[in-house]
Amino acid sequence: MCDGFSLDEALSEGKYATDLALSLSSSAHLSMSSLLAEIVEHAKYVPLSIPNPETPVLLIIAEGITTLSAKSLHTQPIKLNLCIASHTGKTVRDWESAVLEDTWSLAGTSSLVSDCCENAVYWIDLPDQWEIVSYNGHGTPFKALTCPNVPVLKHLAFGSFNEKVPDSLEAFDPVHLLYAQDWAHESLPPLIKSGFSGLKGYRDE
Repeated sequence: MCDGFSLDEALSEGKYATDLALSLSSSAHLSMSSLLAEIVEHAKYVPLSIPNPETPVLLIIAEGITTLSAKSLHTQPIKLNLCIASHTGKTVRDWESAVLEDTWSLAGTSSLVSDCCENAVYWIDLPDQWEIVSYNGHGTPFKALTCPNVPVLKHLAFGSFNEKVPDSLEAFDPVHLLYAQDWAHESLPPLIKSGFSGLKGYRDE
């Protein structure tokens, strides 16, 4: 017996939980695959392109990825750092020393320095319309914002809130991966952006 369960019941419960975890991981990996393909096709590559200073964008940093990474994905998954950021206008282009740095402003007073010689750095414009999605999987349910018709962004959900729609850039953290089983789109009108100063200026359509 194991906490009131027979051995067979405990093993059956363990198999169910493991099968579910693998199924959810499979769904998430499908979303991750589409996300990576759309980054290649639609995102802008730094340092070939940088956004206008102080304009919020989705910043994408792929750590340590090389052409040899694919054959080791089963043991060393690709790590993506995703956040809403604004380029400060400060860059370093020291080709002799192989330093290609860009400084980004994050929500609040935080900042981040990316180096294209160390990691792959991309960015993508933020859209004018956002929709609400609900997470109903294991753990605490919550709502987040997504853009179902925008490449790259349609595979992501931003923030974590309950009833009140957020009104600041801080609300875009953390960034979640969207996948079929645990997420559902709300039957609510999209949120419309009028200008972009955080999320201030959003209104219900």
